[in-house]
Amino acid sequence: MARIGRRNLVLALCGWALLVVLGCAGAAFLVQREYQSARENTVRRAEAAANLAMQVQVASYESLRGVVNLLILRHRFVVAGHEASLAALDRSLETEVAEHRFGITALSLVAPDGRIYWSSEAAAIGLSIADRPYFRRLIDFPDGTVSLSEPLRAKVSGMWRIQVARPLNGPDGKLEAVALTTIDPLHLSDLLGAHLGAAGRFIAIRRLRDGALRAVSLAPEERLALPPQPNHPVVVAARQALAGNLEFTTSRGARRVIAAFRVFEPTGLVIEASFDRTLELAPFYRFAWLVGFGLAGAAVLGLGLAVFWARSVTLRRSLQLDATHDPLTNLKNRRAFTARTERLLASAQRTGEPLAFLLLDLDHFKQINDQHGHAAGDQVLQDVAEALGAGIRHSDLVCRWGGEEMLILLRSCVVGDALARAEALRTGIEALYSARQGPVPRVTASIGVACFPGDGSTLADLVDCADTALYAAKAGGRNRTTLGRPPLLMAAA
Repeated sequence: MARIGRRNLVLALCGWALLVVLGCAGAAFLVQREYQSARENTVRRAEAAANLAMQVQVASYESLRGVVNLLILRHRFVVAGHEASLAALDRSLETEVAEHRFGITALSLVAPDGRIYWSSEAAAIGLSIADRPYFRRLIDFPDGTVSLSEPLRAKVSGMWRIQVARPLNGPDGKLEAVALTTIDPLHLSDLLGAHLGAAGRFIAIRRLRDGALRAVSLAPEERLALPPQPNHPVVVAARQALAGNLEFTTSRGARRVIAAFRVFEPTGLVIEASFDRTLELAPFYRFAWLVGFGLAGAAVLGLGLAVFWARSVTLRRSLQLDATHDPLTNLKNRRAFTARTERLLASAQRTGEPLAFLLLDLDHFKQINDQHGHAAGDQVLQDVAEALGAGIRHSDLVCRWGGEEMLILLRSCVVGDALARAEALRTGIEALYSARQGPVPRVTASIGVACFPGDGSTLADLVDCADTALYAAKAGGRNRTTLGRPPLLMAAA
C-alpha cells in the first residue's frame, strides 16, 4: 500500500508538473501574442498622431507660403511703383497677422543690408538684422532656400519666436530683399498637442540637420531652450528614411518610448510622435499579471476576469465623465470645475503661481433661441465650447458655468497674457461662422477677466470680480473684453 501510495503521488506530481509546463507554455504564448498586439496598437496610434501632426505642418507651410507670396507681391509693387495697390495689400498682410493663423505673429521685408524697411510691427521698421545667423546664411549661401532661426525669446516681451527668412532675388539673380515671417512656436506646439488626449504622449518637430527643436507639445517653454540633439534616435532614423517607427530610451528621465516619425522635406524638418511605452502597455501588463497568476487551469478564468475588469473600468470612467461634465457641451460642469479650482487656488497660494479667470457670456443669446430655435442655440453652445477647448492649453480649465456663461481658468498667466488670450478667444468666437455656415449668421461674446491674487484669493471673489468686469463689457457695448473691477462700478458698489 505504501508503494502504491508513493506511485500515485509520483503520478500526481508528474501530471501536475506536466499541467504546469503546458499551462506556462500556453500562458507564455498568450502573453507574447497580447504583447505584440498591444505594441502594434501603440505603433498605429503613434503613426496616426504623426500623420495628424504632419497635416498641421503641411497646413502651416502652405499658409506660410501664401503669406510669403503676398510679401513678394508687395515688394514687386514697390519696385514697380504701384503705390496705389499697397494699401489693400497691407491690409491683407495685417489680417494674416491679426488672425494669428498657425502662430504667425509678424511679417517684415528686409533690405539686402539687413535693415527692415517694412513690417507689420511699426516698431521694427529701421532695425537691422544683418548680424543674425539666419540672415547671414542667406547672404553667405545665396541658393534661394528658406532659412529658419533657432527658437528665440524676445528680451522685452519674453515671447518665443522663430524667424523664417525667404530671399527675394531679382531678374539678374541678385538679392533684392528678404521676406521675414515671425512664428510663435508655442502656438504651433499647442496645435500639435490639441488632440493627443493622454498622459505620456507628445509630438515634437525637429530640424533634421542638427536635431534642434522647433515645436513640442509637452512643456514647450522648457524644451525649446534645450541645445540641438544631432544624434537623437529619431533624427538619426529620419536621415535614413522619410517615415518609420522605432523604440528607444529618452535621455530625459530615461523613459522607454515608442515613436513614429515623418520627414517634411520642403522644410527639412522631422515630425516625431512619441508615446510612453510603460503607460501605453499598462493594460497589457495587468493582463499578463492575471494570466500568470491564474496559470494553466485559471488561464481562461483570468482572461474572463480581465475582460470583466476592463469593462468595469470603462463603465466607471463613463459614469465619472457623466458626473463631472456638462452633457450638452462636454465641458466640465460647475461642480467638477469648482472642486478642481479650489485645489489649484490652494496650491497657487503656496507657490505664488498667477492664475486668470475669464467669465464669458454669449451676447444676445436669448434672441438666438427666440429667432432661430433652441436647437440652434444648443448648436451654438457646442461650437463655442469646441472653440474654447481648442483655444486653451492642456493645463487650463474651462467649464459651463451656467446657461450661456462659461468660465475659463488660465494657469501661470499674468494680467497682460490673460487679456491677450481672452481677446484671442473672443475674436475666435466672432469668426466662428465667418468661414463656414452655422446655425446663426454671427455670434459674439463678452468676457470679464479677473486675476489671482490681485483681484481676490477665493473662487467666489474672483468670479464676482470677473462678473463685475463682464457686466462692464456688456454695458460698454458687448463683444469686448474688460479687466477687473472698473473704478466706476467699484465706487457704486
